[in-house]
Amino acid sequence: MALKGTSFIVEGIKQWELKHHDDFENEDSLLGWSDQRTSRCENMTGRFLGGHCNFSFNEVTKTFKGLKQHTTIRINASFHMLDAWDGEKAYMKINNKIVWNRVGKHSKKHGLNICGGHFNDPAFAL
Repeated sequence: MALKGTSFIVEGIKQWELKHHDDFENEDSLLGWSDQRTSRCENMTGRFLGGHCNFSFNEVTKTFKGLKQHTTIRINASFHMLDAWDGEKAYMKINNKIVWNRVGKHSKKHGLNICGGHFNDPAFAL
């Protein structure tokens, strides 16, 4: 059984509150995404947005509507670099400002081929 918290409170003061969760297992969790293609790795459970040969050289966006006014935001996400990343970049932007980025480089000696084609995956669950 999976347990998902919706808020975190310390000494009666709310620290954060969960406003949205996407697991890509149903249509509701795909709402607001500019591209809704999902994948699943062989011998693994769970779906993810994108995947082997999806989204190459594209920017995928997520639009949130109806958020209350706030001063901070907390995002928890997993990113998978599958197959041959030869210097390609992955990034996350909030309000058009890059807040996270990685450059991928596959290696024949390092990494595992967890999902996708025949290349070792540079990173899984960043």
